[in-house]
Amino acid sequence: MSPREPPPASDRKDLATTIALGGMLLAGAGLFALVMFVLPIARGFCWVGLIILFPALFHYFVWGRWMTRLRERDLQEERERDLR
Repeated sequence: MSPREPPPASDRKDLATTIALGGMLLAGAGLFALVMFVLPIARGFCWVGLIILFPALFHYFVWGRWMTRLRERDLQEERERDLR
């Protein structure tokens, strides 16, 4: 693909989806921040959410990285086996 060619349609869709998701997350975070000013109990919900969210995200990324490395290793072994 030369620099002047537009990206494939699937890449444009992915970018548009990512931008829309980011905007919705920012809007949701802003609304939640406003609710926290009005209802102090919402701060408790925020802490509970963070206590659950951070370990879940940590697990997701560690597991994902580990599985990606295993998959790459298996693919490399298959390639080597096919070359023999």
